[in-house]
Amino acid sequence: MLSPVQVRRRRIIGAVASLVGVLLVVLAIMGMTGQLGAGGKTTAANPNLGTTSGSQTSGASNSASQSASSDSASPSSGAAGDSSANKPDLKAPLTVLNGGGTAGLAGRARDAFAAKGWEVSEVGNYTGKKLPGSTIYYPADNPDAKQAATNLQSQFPKLTGLEQSPADLKFSGVVVILTGDWDPKNG
Repeated sequence: MLSPVQVRRRRIIGAVASLVGVLLVVLAIMGMTGQLGAGGKTTAANPNLGTTSGSQTSGASNSASQSASSDSASPSSGAAGDSSANKPDLKAPLTVLNGGGTAGLAGRARDAFAAKGWEVSEVGNYTGKKLPGSTIYYPADNPDAKQAATNLQSQFPKLTGLEQSPADLKFSGVVVILTGDWDPKNG
């Protein structure tokens, strides 16, 4: 027969073991859903490979496209009938890439964009062709994304380039590639 102290000790050990088990299950679920370590995503992007580490590119790209397209009440009827032309507050999630070699530039930009209400779904480094200046890219087939990119440029006029995404850019949605000419403090 067990003494009262031994019974109490076994109950405590059982409770601790149960708590640890629950914690492990929660961590496993978070790991499988991508929620574990979700704060401050930083990846190295190579546009020639088409992916970044993990599956963050497709998730960020899909959310950017979905968010931008979900704001559209009706499909665009051509360039002249662009349904997003009357949406000065339209925003889309951004992918922010450091293309200038300035350490921490994309992270500082993320903070500056977030301060103005923009969601940044991914931050990383751009290793493609050298750009003449900081540029905002938008998908050609998404008028809402173009409007969101235009709205971003109006809030941050030092982002001098505004162009359709080139075919070799393996990100979709609104993508900001920063060069050393852009300072988040001065927009």
